[in-house]
Amino acid sequence: MKNKEVYMKCSYFPGQFSDEYFVQFKGSEYPAVLLGGVFVTKENVIFSQNVESNKGLLKIIMVEKGEENSRILIPSITDSGTFFTVPNEEILDKS
Repeated sequence: MKNKEVYMKCSYFPGQFSDEYFVQFKGSEYPAVLLGGVFVTKENVIFSQNVESNKGLLKIIMVEKGEENSRILIPSITDSGTFFTVPNEEILDKS
C-alpha cells in the first residue's frame, strides 16, 4: 500500500543555511512557536509557480484528523519535533 502524500499551505522565506527554508503556516503562530514559524529542509517545500509569491506547500505527516482541525508533524523540521494543530482547509491530500 502506497503512503499518501499530504501537504499544507505555507509561506516560505530563505533560511539560515542554503539547504533550508523558514516556513510559516496557520497553527505556527506565537505562542505555538517562538518565531511564528519553523526551519525545514528545502526538499519538502513545493514552490509557487508565481515567482513573486512566497506561498507554497509543505510536506507533513497527518497524526490525527478532527472535524475542523488536525494534528500534524513536519518530518523535515530542523529545529524541533513539535506537533501542530492546523485548520483542515490548510491541508491538501495529494494521494
